[in-house]
Amino acid sequence: MPIYIFVYGALLDIYKNKRCWPVVLNGFKRALNVQGQKHLVFGLKERSTGTCNGILLKVGKKELDQLVLREKLYTLKPLPKENFTFPYTPKPLKFDSADEVFYFAPEAKYVLTKKAAEAKPRPTAYLNRCLKGAAAQGPAFLVDFLDST
Repeated sequence: MPIYIFVYGALLDIYKNKRCWPVVLNGFKRALNVQGQKHLVFGLKERSTGTCNGILLKVGKKELDQLVLREKLYTLKPLPKENFTFPYTPKPLKFDSADEVFYFAPEAKYVLTKKAAEAKPRPTAYLNRCLKGAAAQGPAFLVDFLDST
């Protein structure tokens, strides 16, 4: 059964040259509100009117296991396939019924309040990495990344 990971932060830069599908996820909002080991990092928050762009990355079991080890501040959670739209590509991904889609949800103990997150310094190198990954998906994707963050 194929497994897809919705990538929405620094992993955009790591996987920019992989086969992926740029998408919009409806019902979620990206926020710089997770206390990482050294600085703030992005997390997703459920918001009924929210949207967030990112990429769908098809992974095998070994790659998924490696990502789970890397993303220690997050828990793997499923996403409904019907929440995705494909505005950036003329050939959208056609999900099969057996396909599964997941994202890395920040563990609650690492999520900061808006006030606490705003008091932290902006992680310039991290943000530049995220922007570089977003820009690799094209100008429209980058604009939407900035607008939906």
